[in-house]
Amino acid sequence: MGLTKEQTAARLRQELARGETYPVAVMSPDRQALLGVQTGTVLMSDNDAIKQANSRRGDKNFTVEAYREVQHVLDAPELIVRETDQMTVWFRRGGRLLVAVLQQTRTGQGLFLKSLRFGSNADLGRASGKGQVLQQRAAE
Repeated sequence: MGLTKEQTAARLRQELARGETYPVAVMSPDRQALLGVQTGTVLMSDNDAIKQANSRRGDKNFTVEAYREVQHVLDAPELIVRETDQMTVWFRRGGRLLVAVLQQTRTGQGLFLKSLRFGSNADLGRASGKGQVLQQRAAE
């Protein structure tokens, strides 16, 4: 009998997670001020990396290469929406929308990439109604 996706993720985290964090992007002081964070480094925890790898397993359209885009997502976002301690950042690359979810620590001194996924134009259209729009690039 196979494990569910949640059971697999829990087992992988138990066996692989070491409580480590990895830098995935850096931000300018202007971007930090816009997001209301005190750090210029965006981190990803090994726990979240394991969760992402498990949830993206089998998706031929989403590879580790997509995570190299995190810096571009933050440098030239199409839309940034703050929802409490989380921010959703939208970026278009080659006609595809990437969506990064960032979570700020309670102190504001830490910022973590929680997930990265592809999004749709319909999702983008609804996103601005889900929180405070921090930045929105005009349609081209």
